[in-house]
Amino acid sequence: MTKRRNSTPYQQTPTSQVRALMRDGWRRCDAEAIDVVRLALTHAGDPKQSRTWAVRAAKALATEPVMLGAIHRLASEHETAGAALRLLLAAPTDQGLELARFFNGAAKASVVERLLEEHYLEDLDDEDYEEGID
Repeated sequence: MTKRRNSTPYQQTPTSQVRALMRDGWRRCDAEAIDVVRLALTHAGDPKQSRTWAVRAAKALATEPVMLGAIHRLASEHETAGAALRLLLAAPTDQGLELARFFNGAAKASVVERLLEEHYLEDLDDEDYEEGID
């Protein structure tokens, strides 16, 4: 009798964040890489671990789908650009390019989001003003 093989090469079940990304169509390897970046951003404030997490994040961000997915998924969260900058500053010199690209994308996304929010609030104020005039 032959030994039954698992249907997946992965040893562990995916985390809930990875499952959510997979439900949205991401491949598991890319979803796990985006999750590594998310975890690195949460650990960016710890000076003892920031260098290690910076190397992990830089390795995960080396592929284009993960870079763009991380910017798209994580840039809207609070303080992503600041955490990305802390990781960039903690990273070894040869690992900095990917983190610099991520920081740049996260900073741009943050600025665009703020501008859209301000524009939306201005539109609401204008509509409220016009309704008050009638």
